[in-house]
Amino acid sequence: VKTLVLILMLPVATQAQFAFTDTIDIYGGPGTLEGRFETAAGLPDSQGWMGVDETVPEIEDRWRISTWQAANLDTTVAGNHAWWCGQEFPSCDDSLDPEGGYGNAWMTLLGTNLTIDPTRGAEVRLIGVMNVDTEPGYDFVYLESAMAGQVVRASSYDGVWRGLEINAVWDWEPGDYVGENGDEVQVQIRFQSDGAWSDEDCQWPTIAGALQADNLQVIIEQPGLPTFYGPVETCEPGAAEPTAVASWP
Repeated sequence: VKTLVLILMLPVATQAQFAFTDTIDIYGGPGTLEGRFETAAGLPDSQGWMGVDETVPEIEDRWRISTWQAANLDTTVAGNHAWWCGQEFPSCDDSLDPEGGYGNAWMTLLGTNLTIDPTRGAEVRLIGVMNVDTEPGYDFVYLESAMAGQVVRASSYDGVWRGLEINAVWDWEPGDYVGENGDEVQVQIRFQSDGAWSDEDCQWPTIAGALQADNLQVIIEQPGLPTFYGPVETCEPGAAEPTAVASWP
């Protein structure tokens, strides 16, 4: 058996081009939290890093207060307004599909934070009414509570629902609370669609997609304290709007 060995000899000047520093700063070593992106308690910590996604161009807000498909949610109000998760896409079929609906690869939420006594547990309830119109089995509406370190889902919906009564309940314990001071509860309505078949590509045109939500209210009960009733978000002009909105491509 013969073995051929090739030795590549580089000029000194060329070898210098491949010289590297001999000092490497390794993150995440023993006794340090650098580069672990978590606190000593195991909670998320960005450690000064920030992500920016520019994979899609900016689009109009996916949540807006609108009368679109909202009449049935409160028949006592003429021209009723509600939160609508959707966009003004052109009609796919003038006879069957109205303008508007939702798009592909959406993940967007409507949420609110309320401050309470963090030393006590709490029963947190979200009530209201909503319409849902999504591709069954693929695009979903979730009722969730974002606790410290986890998101707890109360229920999920897909397909077509009209005038659906919301009554979602979560049990919070001390240590679950969020916010800068650790004394807030957060509840949210989240919509998520997959990468195809929606009003955007006309593969699944909807009548009222993705959802409308109205008369939202958070009710909190804590031992030894009076029941807290949050404001009812009617979405009518001049009414309080205590919610926050977050969207991702």
